[in-house]
Amino acid sequence: MTTSATPKTTAPVIVRHHGLRHVSERDVIEAVGGLAALDSIPLQVEIDSAAHAQDVENAGWGASHGGVWQAARQLREKLQVTPDARVIYAGLAEVPQVVALGAYLGDEWTVETYDHHRETGGWGWLSNKQTLSLETTGL
Repeated sequence: MTTSATPKTTAPVIVRHHGLRHVSERDVIEAVGGLAALDSIPLQVEIDSAAHAQDVENAGWGASHGGVWQAARQLREKLQVTPDARVIYAGLAEVPQVVALGAYLGDEWTVETYDHHRETGGWGWLSNKQTLSLETTGL
């Protein structure tokens, strides 16, 4: 008797991190290949770091830091009750905010990242073509 394995479904969780640029739901869904590429309707999580732009511009990271910590805590809570979460992150925020979000989120989930491309205006990865070749030499 043979059994066929049913493909494992995932629960997509789209994290849109606004900061230096707004990220729309449409942008992210296009980047991942459309709704057909997702196993189900995605849960949407928005993080708005743009609200702290003036503080950051004046080297005041305190409010931004607290906002990122709070967003990461809320996201962790959602992910802990979302079995088989597929975390999809698209954002263009200040680098310290993105790094802090990742640090506070932890390493329990694999996160797919999508970045904005100035040349195309899109969020998807441009190519999987090899663009760099490295050779190691004796040490």
